[in-house]
Amino acid sequence: YAAKPTLIVKPTFSFPLGEDIKELFLDIALFTKGSSILNFSYPICEEDLPKFSFCGRRKGEQIYYAGPVNNPGFEILPGEYQVLLELYNGDRSTVACANATVISS
Repeated sequence: YAAKPTLIVKPTFSFPLGEDIKELFLDIALFTKGSSILNFSYPICEEDLPKFSFCGRRKGEQIYYAGPVNNPGFEILPGEYQVLLELYNGDRSTVACANATVISS
């Protein structure tokens, strides 16, 4: 019996807002060995359905988040992955972006 790999991600981010957060979306692209294996979009803040405490914050306010992100619901095979993240608002303007390497064993 082989144990199923578990992805544990605990991001921390903090930055001042350049504009109000009425809507906020996250795009995730996952690559391994130069090949794209996953593209995923997720609504973080919607005007009628805020999912996080920073939804609805105003321009100039500081936002901070530190905590776990649950396993995204798919199996992560052992290996090294490059993850590209982009946060953007309802006007499709980039709010923040990040590039990370994830090693699953």
